[in-house]
Amino acid sequence: ETYIQKKFNEKYGREAHKFISDPLCEKLIHIKSGKPRLSEKSFLSFKEKKNEKIAAFNTKYAVSDSQKFDLICEDDYFKSFSTEPDVNNISISYDQLDLLIESLDKELTNPFRSLKRYVKQNLKIGFPKE
Repeated sequence: ETYIQKKFNEKYGREAHKFISDPLCEKLIHIKSGKPRLSEKSFLSFKEKKNEKIAAFNTKYAVSDSQKFDLICEDDYFKSFSTEPDVNNISISYDQLDLLIESLDKELTNPFRSLKRYVKQNLKIGFPKE
């Protein structure tokens, strides 16, 4: 699931979540997606940036220690991300595949929706919500 979303993001930009991950998360909530792959170097960069924001938020808004958000630590890398080697096979269930086909069919059979997303992504133009 994560791999499929990544590939659609590369092609259609972040708007792809509306017809890939959103339907999967909303309609197949009982099926957990796999852990995304992330190098340790990328994680450390992510951790540093997020911890700066968390610390700033805690300083500005937390009145007591119990209200402070925890900083991200190295152990979170192993809890949150897959460290398994990249393989050439992925698996999705029939339910996931059926839902993806249904969602993509809706996206492809509504040319205005697809065109609007393409223009928004590539020209950075805002449109009113549907």
